[in-house]
Amino acid sequence: MKSSEMIAVDCEMVLCEDGTEALVKICAVDRNLQVKLDKVVNPNKAIADYRTEITGISANDLDGVIHSLKDVQEVGSEE
Repeated sequence: MKSSEMIAVDCEMVLCEDGTEALVKICAVDRNLQVKLDKVVNPNKAIADYRTEITGISANDLDGVIHSLKDVQEVGSEE
């Protein structure tokens, strides 16, 4: 199967207190640079390092965020 569809995805990750990494932001654009997905994600884990200098995300940015990894995965499967 040949496809002309192309998507670029960028994921920002934080370091959690349990030593794992967790998704905190995901963005996707198509071949025309049209934004298809841009979500801040609540990792639902205690965060040890926001890596703000890399992610651009701080603790305040997660206030009130209700999107989870599962929510983002469900959106992706609908496309």
